[in-house]
Amino acid sequence: HKNNNNCRSSVRIVRIPASKHKAIHLKAKGSFVKVGLIEARRAMTSSANLRAFELCPILDRTHLDAQVLVECVELSGEWLFLGTSDGRLLQFLLHEDHPAEETLDPRVQIRAQIVAEKKISQTHQSVSFIRCVSALNRVLVICDSQFIVLSMSDDLVSLPLAGANKLKGVHAAYINENPARDDPFSVCLAKKKQVIVVTLSEEKLVVDKIREMPDLVSDVVMDGLFVCAALQSHYVICHIESGLIQDLFPFEGVPALCRVAKEEFLLSAPGDLGMFVTSAGVSERPPLPWAKPVVRLVFKAPYIISLCSDGIVAYSITDQQQKQSLHFSGGRVLGNFDGKILVSSASSLYAIVPIPAEIQIKSLLEHGLVDQALELAENFQHRGRSSREQFQVVLNDVRQRAGFVCLKKFDFDRARELFIRGQLNPQELISLFPDISSGKYVTIQPPLHDFQSIQDITNGNPDQEKSLNSFLEDFLQYLRASEGEHFPFKNIVDTAIIKLVAADEPRKTLDHISSSDFQGEFEDLKAPLESHQRFHALALLHEKHRNWSEALSIWASLAQNEIQDDLFPGLSLFLQKIVRAPDELLWRYGDLALELDQDKAIDVFIQKLKSGDVVMEEKALNFLDKYPDAHLKLLEHLVLEKESQTEKFHTLLATKYLERLSSLDLQDQLALPIRAQFQAFIVQSNLIKPAHLMSRLESTDLHQEKAILYGKMGNHEKALKIMVHNLDDPQAGESYCDQIAPKKDSKLKKRLLLSLIKVFLDPELSPEKKLPLESALVDLLNRRSSEMNPLDVLPLIPPSWSLATILPALTDMIATLGHEKRMTQVEANLSIGHNVNTALDYYFATRKPIEMAESSYCMVTSKQFREPVFVRYPNGIIVNPDQAKNLSVCPITGQVFKPIKGT
Repeated sequence: HKNNNNCRSSVRIVRIPASKHKAIHLKAKGSFVKVGLIEARRAMTSSANLRAFELCPILDRTHLDAQVLVECVELSGEWLFLGTSDGRLLQFLLHEDHPAEETLDPRVQIRAQIVAEKKISQTHQSVSFIRCVSALNRVLVICDSQFIVLSMSDDLVSLPLAGANKLKGVHAAYINENPARDDPFSVCLAKKKQVIVVTLSEEKLVVDKIREMPDLVSDVVMDGLFVCAALQSHYVICHIESGLIQDLFPFEGVPALCRVAKEEFLLSAPGDLGMFVTSAGVSERPPLPWAKPVVRLVFKAPYIISLCSDGIVAYSITDQQQKQSLHFSGGRVLGNFDGKILVSSASSLYAIVPIPAEIQIKSLLEHGLVDQALELAENFQHRGRSSREQFQVVLNDVRQRAGFVCLKKFDFDRARELFIRGQLNPQELISLFPDISSGKYVTIQPPLHDFQSIQDITNGNPDQEKSLNSFLEDFLQYLRASEGEHFPFKNIVDTAIIKLVAADEPRKTLDHISSSDFQGEFEDLKAPLESHQRFHALALLHEKHRNWSEALSIWASLAQNEIQDDLFPGLSLFLQKIVRAPDELLWRYGDLALELDQDKAIDVFIQKLKSGDVVMEEKALNFLDKYPDAHLKLLEHLVLEKESQTEKFHTLLATKYLERLSSLDLQDQLALPIRAQFQAFIVQSNLIKPAHLMSRLESTDLHQEKAILYGKMGNHEKALKIMVHNLDDPQAGESYCDQIAPKKDSKLKKRLLLSLIKVFLDPELSPEKKLPLESALVDLLNRRSSEMNPLDVLPLIPPSWSLATILPALTDMIATLGHEKRMTQVEANLSIGHNVNTALDYYFATRKPIEMAESSYCMVTSKQFREPVFVRYPNGIIVNPDQAKNLSVCPITGQVFKPIKGT
């Protein structure tokens, strides 16, 4: 708590720890001004680590007369103005000598050449203020408490502007950088207890507003419609339009204030603090803890630069930390002139020149100050790199270097973030791992880090090496998953990942190589996979690079247990890979596959023959000839499933069935399914050679099969005889007729049934066989007589049979004959009608139009036609309908015409 007799209100400063998350409030005349969350002091660190600025000399005592002191400074473009203690205004022309691009010293040399001198005060009163308004070609000066306007181009001649004579007693001024009106040349003046806002033009000076203050005004700054003024003991903010004044807080010693942003000011406060205050009287930023008492302040983003009695201190506005301290004795003037900062003592003038950001960043990174280096990189546009693309390149470079600093500290999360944001070439990181790097990559120069390999970081510590390997793997996996198809380092990253996981993570090794977009380098990965006995993964790698022979060789060894790999799926995978491999490898590894498992291996051949290449199919069948089961299975696939139309395959399959049956007892249960397959096949296939098969069946008891083959050869009667006589199966004969003759082919059905009747009535049969066959024949006639031709069947009936026995058959035959006759007549008439319609359609399609003129007349009566109704004969004679007695005879020529059939 501090009481000051000169202050209009008591001020209480409360210090609250930041951990309490409270706020400091300054109480002034019943109102509270919130100044933000702070700690009373922050640790002042890193000042020795950052060199943001350096002093560049411009003028010294040699440029000034003895006993003359510098009181104020102004810089406008290349023109420098000094106000002296003896009432003079000096004008200099500045020359900047920039270093060559290749030099290691980036500093700029500044030379000053005096060009003009103006005596402002005849009584040798000091010049306290200078500002240039270059757009109006004017120089504003305060000397001996008088506001003076000079011409820049006419040897600094004083201009008697209207209204200027009223502005006496002025001791401070500030040009509004953010005017509220269109006219930008608004100047705020401090005159005793008044704040005056004037507008300046080339011809006149107009006083806009005069506001009375509660005390003498010592200094002012202005932004928009708000003036922040330092009175004798405290600060106020005044709204220049409404005149509303808000008390802020007191100051100690000399007040220091500057504008930092739109309607925001920085003021020196008690307790060695710099307080940010907005036009609303609220602080939206934490305060700055001053390292030394402040005399002057300027803002150059992102730094606050303060002038002290014995030096210059730079603070960061972003983290409120002191960044740099420069020794400078006797400082009196400090100003920011269009981005150029000048500082002056009584006898010398210096420019506070920003050190190139590259040098600052390098210094910060060397000291491990990653956050500050990144902050600096993101807030500075680098000299000579004005474009966005070029600036991004530099920013990425800083992020990469910062990432390696974090990596050296084992801060893996931060390093990973910086590498990703900085778009690090993964080869830069991989090259640090001797066991992972291929050694082909040459790191960029200058290097991004100060160590040669991870051994320089770990010093042989195995746990740290393991953690670094894990970090590299995670980083590379992220790149691989996130960068997409156009990632240019796919092969490098994939190769490094496999080297990292091959030793201890075989499943991850296998999964990564098996991924569809894996692009690892074969030559770099072969040795590590072999050394760690990842044989299955090595075979997959061969496959990825189309080295099918080497891949199948490894899988063959695994399938035979010549080498071991726990992750090898087994024979099924080996067979799948043979299917995918080129055809020539099928013959190399086919025997091995068949020897290991015929049932599974035959599927390889089946899948290989999907193209339908007959030559390939014959080659496969020849290859499988020594494997009977596989040979038969492939034949069945080709003929029964693929429905091959190759006659040779059909006959060969039938022969294979026959060979199987020949080796078995026909009464054995094992023969039944094979015989059923054989019978079904020879019935179904139209491409077998019946004669060839019949020659092999003659000496067997396969009567059913013989019958089928006779039927295939068209010898149906022989086939029926075998079924009825040899097999004693009349029902089989009837079924045979149904199988051979399609339902729509009634004529063939009649012939077959007639042949069956003849077989039943064969005179060579013994009486013992005739009796049951006659019963079967009677049943056949009575059931299916409608499908027989009575004229062919009735002569074959034995005379000894009674009519009553076959009466149902005779009835059906007669009914069928009548029905067929009627249907024949209907079909004939329908054909005639169809013929007439077709002829008529043809007539209409081909006839020419008949033209009737008004003078046309009947060729019989010679009378003109009254209606469009007439008869035209084929020879062109046209008559009235009444005269056409006979449509077949022309009434004029007597020619006879043949009528259309059916009309």
